[in-house]
Amino acid sequence: MPAHLICPQGRLSVPKVRTFADFAVPRLKKLFAQLKNSITAR
Repeated sequence: MPAHLICPQGRLSVPKVRTFADFAVPRLKKLFAQLKNSITAR
């Protein structure tokens, strides 16, 4: 299940949003992989 984060670039970007994305993306990928594995294992 793909998930996308869309945010503006350039002067409209907010550093806090990028920091959150850098923090959240690896964790979400791991969680989605675990969910996929648990669904396919049934």
